[in-house]
Amino acid sequence: MAGDRQGLSEVQAQLAAQQARLAILLQRPLQPLLSAADPIVEQGPWPADLASTLESALRQRPLLEAFRAQQRAQRQQARAALAGRLPSLGLVAGLGYSGNRLAAPVLQLQTSLQGPIPLALPSTDLNNTLSGAFYNWGAALLLRQPLWDGGRSGREAAVAERQADLIASDEQLARQQISQDVSAAWNALQTAPQAIAAARLSVEAQERALGDARLRFRAQIDPLTEVLLVQRDLQAARASLATVLTRQALDQAVLERETGLVSGAAPRAAGATGSEPASAGDGAGAAAGRSPAQRLRRR
Repeated sequence: MAGDRQGLSEVQAQLAAQQARLAILLQRPLQPLLSAADPIVEQGPWPADLASTLESALRQRPLLEAFRAQQRAQRQQARAALAGRLPSLGLVAGLGYSGNRLAAPVLQLQTSLQGPIPLALPSTDLNNTLSGAFYNWGAALLLRQPLWDGGRSGREAAVAERQADLIASDEQLARQQISQDVSAAWNALQTAPQAIAAARLSVEAQERALGDARLRFRAQIDPLTEVLLVQRDLQAARASLATVLTRQALDQAVLERETGLVSGAAPRAAGATGSEPASAGDGAGAAAGRSPAQRLRRR
């Protein structure tokens, strides 16, 4: 009994740790804890084949688009570094204006000297002005050809090209990782119905074996320990079925996250153990229309 309590405490601690981890992944507060609200049911078939699923997973991927943008930036930086060794032609033009205004004296003969012979005397008048202006302009073509820069432009271009190659390698690795995750989840979904059917048959067989063991115990043919052993096997079969159903839901959630697609087929309304049909009020019908990633509520 003490061992069972210790095992229960360990399982409860693991459950609390997983709930806290789920809250962190969903960027939710740690309190109240998140928990699954709907029963684990079998999911419907995935609506696309493997090629279409991979194409959807790799199309419009922000991570891959960021890698491509970084590659373009590095390539442009390499071209800019190499452009410093090319000849350059420049045009220089200028325009100027100059003007001046001067007071100009004007001689006038308004006065005269009286005598036997009248003599006109000149006088100066500064009322008149002289002004002038001129424009000047010029243009020149400048040709520049670097002869030697110590190899700096070549080194900068080589570093930029190296960075672009590294980013391309990272993009290729990201593509491979996405393809591997999507392929593994898609292939697991294809084999999940057979595994679920086999697990259900095992549960049904263990339930029949439990009924037989109880009849033999009542008839005093087998001891009580035989019934307990069959019950243990039944619980193990039910746990195996729940594990298979959970794995199928997680694989479908992976595909929905990677591709953005949602399975259009409704899941089969079956309980986690497969021994009892789901009733109208157990939430299975409501759970059928939602994806595994949406089946969370706050407790």
